[in-house]
Amino acid sequence: MSLRRALLTALPKKLLSRLTGGLTSIPLPTPLRAPLYRAFAKRYGVRLEECGAALADYPSFRAFFTRSLKEGARRVEGGPMDLCSPVDGKIVSAGRIQEGRIPQVKGWSYEVTELLRGLPQAAQFARGSQATIYLAPGDYHRIHAPSSGSITHFSHVPGTLFPVNPPALRAIPGLFVRNERISLLIQDSPLGELALVAVGALNVGSIHFSCLPQVRTNRGGKGSHGPLPKGPFPIQKGQDLGCFSFGSTVLLLSKDPELEWLDLGKNSRTLQGMLLARIKSVATKGTKDDTSGPE
Repeated sequence: MSLRRALLTALPKKLLSRLTGGLTSIPLPTPLRAPLYRAFAKRYGVRLEECGAALADYPSFRAFFTRSLKEGARRVEGGPMDLCSPVDGKIVSAGRIQEGRIPQVKGWSYEVTELLRGLPQAAQFARGSQATIYLAPGDYHRIHAPSSGSITHFSHVPGTLFPVNPPALRAIPGLFVRNERISLLIQDSPLGELALVAVGALNVGSIHFSCLPQVRTNRGGKGSHGPLPKGPFPIQKGQDLGCFSFGSTVLLLSKDPELEWLDLGKNSRTLQGMLLARIKSVATKGTKDDTSGPE
């Protein structure tokens, strides 16, 4: 076992994440807010010009982390047969799923069925395709709908909270199926059934989706899964669905193995709303949707 793996395994990750969540929720004196947020932005590359409010209007770091963007800061690309990015971040991997497993780092992978534990028909995604997107601390932390449709089922799997940065991915086998996560099943999409997975991480203990107000993360327990308590939740492509507190990882899975992922090299940058993939027949034959503008 490597030293990094041993240290990360021994670290009281959930306790540290709860403490971090408490500290970042403490209201800051108004005069200190803008200078502190600017210092954080300089360190982590936050684009402050995109903020939807004045810096002094964010009462705490938590409020700043989960901020909305000003109108027009993101463009939802493509048409109804196109899949757009649910978040800002870097592409860890994208493409067809091989033998039911998703690559983590070179030589390591994990099972789709374990990632989607609790979702109905999870095994059918094992023959499909996926994109894994890493959100750094300076990224926009809100999660949006990659396609129109309805969220019908969810799965909340409690777990640990390893960091999800590249050094941790190289040190911890099966990291994403060991961490706490919330998975959503999206049905009635023009692209077929989709799964959206929000994976928690160290200092991120909080994952929130507006369609699941009853689910609270980093609280222990046995987790839960099933149909949404209030029935299917209709969504529109690009719609704000929820947020992380401090960066993390989102996985987007499709049952379609022939989905055409668009020039997504490892570590390439994506923004929320950017075109990620389309049905192969659309990509090869061309339709009106190929040249459509924002929705």
